[in-house]
Amino acid sequence: MMIEPSHKPSYWSFGYIPIGKIRDIFRRYYGYPNLVKRIQAPDIISSLNLKETDYCCDLGCGSGFITIELAKLCRHATGIDINPELTEISIPDSLKERLQFLVQDGRNLPVRSNSLDVVLCSEVLMMIQEPSQFLREVRRVLKPNGRLVAVNGLGHTSIRDSFASNSYWMRFLRIWLGSRLNKSYEEYYSKLQQHFGTAIQPQTQMYYPRLLEREGFEVTEIFYSPSEVCARYLSWLQLVQFSRTGLGVTKFSYLRFLVATLLDKVGGRGNPAGQIICAKVIDSGSDLK
Repeated sequence: MMIEPSHKPSYWSFGYIPIGKIRDIFRRYYGYPNLVKRIQAPDIISSLNLKETDYCCDLGCGSGFITIELAKLCRHATGIDINPELTEISIPDSLKERLQFLVQDGRNLPVRSNSLDVVLCSEVLMMIQEPSQFLREVRRVLKPNGRLVAVNGLGHTSIRDSFASNSYWMRFLRIWLGSRLNKSYEEYYSKLQQHFGTAIQPQTQMYYPRLLEREGFEVTEIFYSPSEVCARYLSWLQLVQFSRTGLGVTKFSYLRFLVATLLDKVGGRGNPAGQIICAKVIDSGSDLK
């Protein structure tokens, strides 16, 4: 028997997609086990500003954990990715008319021109060696004045600074982790990008905003998530985990989630490493295809 997800986005069980097995009992109250994205989720959802009449697409949706939450807020949400596991997802009864998943390359979308109100691209632009064709497709499928939200990782400033200054904490990690700890930030970040298959290494915070402007978008807002203190906490967790196990996605636990949530609330301004760009189409992209 399938346990239905919540009717509105729930940040405790965020991203829960039922699979019709006994472990759904646990998953329903645990959510998707990506700590960083779970912390960013409220800001991502807020930046989309979805309306009940909107048609939305989550391009590069991965396992679909954000897409299912979007479907609770808009008229219809489509998750698109090259991940073949999307074909195995059973859509919950409550969302069958509002949610679908497609296995497809984002540079050639099976979507009508001028048909979408909102597109989300979370950690997608940095994965594509030449993102111009991808952005032209996004323009094509968006309605005039349609909205794009692009979420991009821009490195780990606290780790970089700690490597450069050889801080007390870095010296402690060298003793604890030994040869498993990379010798420099550049080596660490390069291996992390290889692990995730990242194609682009942006050098400035304006790299992606300027890219969007060149491709026919007007950038309306740029902000950063999570907070400075929370981002530092998450960066260090990832560094230790990656050094010890080779796993890049920071493991989720309720204790870590509680700590990170608290730090995000009291941690001040957003950290530049987690960039969220809101943009809109300057003109229709229907002439592009």
